[in-house]
Amino acid sequence: MNRERIFAIIERGDFLDMLSTMKNTVSSETAKTAAKDFYHNLLDVFSLDPVAALDLIKDIKNLPSTIRDGIFFECFEAYILNLNEYDYKKKEFVEDNLKKMAISLAEVSLNDEADYAGDPNRLHEYSKRIVKLIDDCGTIQKAVYLANISRAFAKHEIDKRLFFKLGQCIRMLTEEDLLFLQENVKEGTIGGNGDYVDDFRGLGLMYEVDAGFAYSKKAFQLLKYALNYEGGMNIPEKFPERNVITTATEDEIKEMMGKIDEVDGRTKWGKF
Repeated sequence: MNRERIFAIIERGDFLDMLSTMKNTVSSETAKTAAKDFYHNLLDVFSLDPVAALDLIKDIKNLPSTIRDGIFFECFEAYILNLNEYDYKKKEFVEDNLKKMAISLAEVSLNDEADYAGDPNRLHEYSKRIVKLIDDCGTIQKAVYLANISRAFAKHEIDKRLFFKLGQCIRMLTEEDLLFLQENVKEGTIGGNGDYVDDFRGLGLMYEVDAGFAYSKKAFQLLKYALNYEGGMNIPEKFPERNVITTATEDEIKEMMGKIDEVDGRTKWGKF
């Protein structure tokens, strides 16, 4: 199932069954523990199983909040739902990508203990960065894109560096820009008349070539792991050469200066 449109295609009965399962099947006692610190409680989502994480989010959503908080938790909930594999027939999560992601984050922590626990402080910092990305999304669809790259990271399809780079692209671009990329990223040279060129170049998604512009490898990675995850696309092996400006040699500089002096002399004495 394409998770980018999950909310549009889930049947109402299946969705209600799923919510019922989340409510009644809490497999972690951690979710039942009342947190004294709201912020730390929120970050603890990344150390829970998916059912417990959603249970915790629902508890936090019941607290007094602003409209902005409501938008954030809608995005957070969409992120958790799309990050994990849910079997609608069995009415249960069959793949805990949230835990896999926590393990992956622990493995890249600067410590000798490469297991689920890892370095708690380091894992906490990564969790904060991810929560910040979700907070900056503003739309459920962008939260789904973040969930897609999180799934790719949890499955070791991308590394931590690329995960946060792609996350930054999702954060900075509008949903309309991302849809444009989804529909237009292609190989070869393209024209650069659109107002999107500067935005895409600024994020390293497009670069200049001799006859125009080309989409970069990062643009194809964003398409593969975020915008069209599970689409089965391949990233090209070769890309057009960049339009590189080289430094002139000393001899070339002398030759150019000589031509300038020649033109200057002819102009001064009226020889044109």
